[in-house]
Amino acid sequence: MAQFLAELDQAEAVNITWSSERYRTTFFADSPDADEWEDRLVMTWAVQIETDSDVDPEDAGTHAPGPHGSYAYDTTFADEDEDWERIRDRVLVIAGTAYGPNLDPAPLVSAEGVLSADTSVFDGMVALDLGVLVFPDDLPLIDGVLARCRDQGLCTNWKEPGS
Repeated sequence: MAQFLAELDQAEAVNITWSSERYRTTFFADSPDADEWEDRLVMTWAVQIETDSDVDPEDAGTHAPGPHGSYAYDTTFADEDEDWERIRDRVLVIAGTAYGPNLDPAPLVSAEGVLSADTSVFDGMVALDLGVLVFPDDLPLIDGVLARCRDQGLCTNWKEPGS
């Protein structure tokens, strides 16, 4: 985490606690229209870090929706689940425009497969939790949610204009 903080220009911060959660999403995919589901649904980790720093992340230029790459390496890491190519994973559909207007998630929550919506992920964006899905069987469900987001005029990938 110290190296990760340094990459976020917060090298002076002392790490107090941290957590990470793995999921898959189309938002951070480099090839969201690829034929292979592994290229469309990239493995991503949401990392939360609490530090002793009193610097506002927005002032430090690190409070952005990402993607934020990191080359940090944990020498103590021991992979207890070596199935990196597993076919079951939690899926979040992230949509909206960073720093855009606040979103009303109601039209999106009613889409088939959406378990919950979180608008606190970033200003102008929403994270739709589809729970744990099976690939490639559940791809039509994901595509349906993406279509609903696009129908609402929302960006569903970080490369799209306005995202």
